[in-house]
Amino acid sequence: MAVWSVVLAVLAAAFILIHVLVLPGVFLRAERGRLPVTGRGVKSVESESGLSIVYEPDPETAKYIKQYSLSERGGKKFLLCKVDEKLKYINFDVAAFNGDGNAVKIFNVKEIIKRQGFTEVCELPEETAYATLTVIEADGRKKGAGLRGEPGAKNLAWYLSLSAVADIICAVFAKICITNIFGGIYSESFLLSGMDWLYTMLAALGVAAVNVLAAVVCIMWKSGKLKGGKRNGRL
Repeated sequence: MAVWSVVLAVLAAAFILIHVLVLPGVFLRAERGRLPVTGRGVKSVESESGLSIVYEPDPETAKYIKQYSLSERGGKKFLLCKVDEKLKYINFDVAAFNGDGNAVKIFNVKEIIKRQGFTEVCELPEETAYATLTVIEADGRKKGAGLRGEPGAKNLAWYLSLSAVADIICAVFAKICITNIFGGIYSESFLLSGMDWLYTMLAALGVAAVNVLAAVVCIMWKSGKLKGGKRNGRL
């Protein structure tokens, strides 16, 4: 009985791991290459330390971030933002794109402004060619939902299918474990009972349906769209 209890505990941990980390991490990543780009490169500056390109953001973002620059120093890429001089706190998203137009990283910056009119320097992925920004919050004022990509239809279908399969497999093994823990001398008859297996499969399908529905609702709630923009200026 102790062995089956351990197996059941491992199964429960695996169920949580699969649904919380493994499947979402593999299949629910946004297809960021499809994200439109805002921001316009207006000036490039060559210096001994490297190349910098100054960008003007879209009008809504420009209320708080007046300009931002992408610089290359020693083979690394950096972002620096010039903000409204009255600004004390800012929360914004950054999408870094490579030369092929695919977003290689989307990340969030929350910062208390220490140097009036400027944010701290942020390091970008080495393959960054240009970037787009969107302000989420500025001095307590909520401005938007940030940069949110969407998982592709193929990945979503794989996620939902494999999630349902994982639910059914876990339910089957959970039944075997529970039967061996609590069934006693009747364990074999419970395992051979067609009706018991029917109820188990119905319960498994119910769990799978709830998980699929919850996943769809969460994805629909979290997904957002970006306004299109003109791409200009690359490192």
